[in-house]
Amino acid sequence: MPSDLEEFPYGHIYTSQVICPNPKTEQGWGILRMVNADVKHFSSSNAVALAENEMAWREIARQKYFLPIEQPYLNGVMSLKQFAKAVRETPSKEMLLRLDDIAYFLIQATKKLHQDGRGLGMVTGDNVICLPGKNNEILLLDHGFVYEGTFPKPLWIEQPPADSVLWDQGIEKQQLAAMQLTEPEIRRDVRLLIRIFQGLLVDRWQKSIISGEEIRTDPNCRTRSLKLWKKLDEVYASSDNADAIQRLEDAIELHPLSQHFVNSEASKPSASGPRRFAKTLAGLVCVVAAVIGIVLYVQPPTPDVTVVPVDPDPPADPEPPVDPEPPVDPEPPVVPEPPALTILKSINDGTILVDRVSKLESAAAAGWLPNELEVGLEFDKQCLSFLKVWRSQFSSEKTTFESQGAEWQMAFTKLTESTNLFLRFSDIAATRASSATKEEASTCVNLIRDIGSYLGHSDTFRDMLSKLPQ
Repeated sequence: MPSDLEEFPYGHIYTSQVICPNPKTEQGWGILRMVNADVKHFSSSNAVALAENEMAWREIARQKYFLPIEQPYLNGVMSLKQFAKAVRETPSKEMLLRLDDIAYFLIQATKKLHQDGRGLGMVTGDNVICLPGKNNEILLLDHGFVYEGTFPKPLWIEQPPADSVLWDQGIEKQQLAAMQLTEPEIRRDVRLLIRIFQGLLVDRWQKSIISGEEIRTDPNCRTRSLKLWKKLDEVYASSDNADAIQRLEDAIELHPLSQHFVNSEASKPSASGPRRFAKTLAGLVCVVAAVIGIVLYVQPPTPDVTVVPVDPDPPADPEPPVDPEPPVDPEPPVVPEPPALTILKSINDGTILVDRVSKLESAAAAGWLPNELEVGLEFDKQCLSFLKVWRSQFSSEKTTFESQGAEWQMAFTKLTESTNLFLRFSDIAATRASSATKEEASTCVNLIRDIGSYLGHSDTFRDMLSKLPQ
């Protein structure tokens, strides 16, 4: 290996690591990593990013792996620890926005790994890197590398990194968490994320979470948001619960990490592109709920009344006894609607399409779609309504995409989400639709295929196109 190549000093699992063109093609820049014997890579997406992940380690020779990263993105790469130091020194709006994006990506990457049956593995503050030129994405640089030999053990096994104190178990077990997920690993990952968030905010890269006393008395731990730390502490204490990762995501959504540095809701940065779309549907739900709440609970003001004391009335004569009314024949029992129809009627015709698909999926999973003619007709009506609303939304996103220019990544994400939603829907409705609904579905399919020439470069989108109904 030429000695004049620039070293890439991030991560733990390598004997040498440099920035260079692809050694096999001599085109395209990236990172060349040399590893010890008996170190293998087992992850299908060795570097984990939330969006379309084309950056993955590829084995190019024995003990050699190459990670393609476009050269502009290599400029300004920082580890989590380096970024944490920078944001503490200069908590500008731009840096706080990046901080919240990094927290968002860490949680989403963890959820994606869990869905794929894997855990975070050997994540530290030094082997997660931030790509500031790429929507603030992150890469878990060492994820998927595992030592499977017996002797000699590599140096990083014999001398684990200092940040291994963040883990709940030793390095030989922790490395295996990236390959196979177990129930305890889910809980360990939630605690690991909270420890990383703590390191980002107060430079405490340790296993324990700082106490309220430390927050009040240690100048390096003082915060502008006690609510943020209280939420993190609550989730940490209940990390054994099955919904812990979702509770952590909800807590960070309500109290972003940036609130540690800002002292009011008004001064915190707004969500960036990667997080803005994720909030849109939730925002629609909140607006609807708020409107309903106003209608249900706001009462007209009670007029002022002046109370004038009066003499009490004399006691009234007792009322004569009333003859009991003859017994009334009982009402005939009410036959409940089939559960299918009840749920279908609860799906309104608004634009909250994800919620509607989820309810339809639940109905389909229950095995009753359709049970009878009335349910079948109601279901078909909901299908047609869904398709028309979806087509309008997708058309709008397509127009935005074609005019976005530099902002195409966010529009691409929206189109991909919409296409995935359509596929979820079509899996339910394919064999239960009238001719009118099938015609509308065909129009939607053609609309997706029309944009395919723009998005076909994405493996994910190509896979989606292959699953479209013919």
